[in-house]
Amino acid sequence: MDRTGRRGGVALLADYIVDLSLMTLKDGDVTQLFELLVVDPRLRDAERHELTEAFVALGTGP
Repeated sequence: MDRTGRRGGVALLADYIVDLSLMTLKDGDVTQLFELLVVDPRLRDAERHELTEAFVALGTGP
């Protein structure tokens, strides 16, 4: 957490990748979830890139 009590981008990224993984097991298609997560303003460009790589690696991406 930063001084304001907000979670950092890396922690969010880890949570988001876990969420994508679990939803893939449940529903198979997590495109809508990914589209919501990737626009989170708390993520930096590098974290968005990693999230996109995870999405593609899960076999649900383009």
